[in-house]
Amino acid sequence: MKQELMNGTPPGAIHVCHPWGWIQSEVFTQWFLHFIKSMKSTKQDPCILVPDGHYPHTRNLDVITLHRESHVDIICLPPNNSHKMQQLDKSFHGAPENILLPTS
Repeated sequence: MKQELMNGTPPGAIHVCHPWGWIQSEVFTQWFLHFIKSMKSTKQDPCILVPDGHYPHTRNLDVITLHRESHVDIICLPPNNSHKMQQLDKSFHGAPENILLPTS
């Protein structure tokens, strides 16, 4: 992980990198622990996390246990469909040819 990738990030941000370059269960668990600490969800004020359906997000027993204890609900998108289901990817963050313009 190149340290300069952290330039301009908010105070308290973390960086974790796996040698293969792909998200792994251990890396996602580390990120999720940081997410819990940052969100401070409670029973009265829960939080919803919407990750894609990638294996480390959906079949990670550590994260499943942590989410139950931390008042974070996880709603996963179907695997290999986030590019179709995340509307910011289709509009605001999308490639120019994918931007949906409002019709009058």
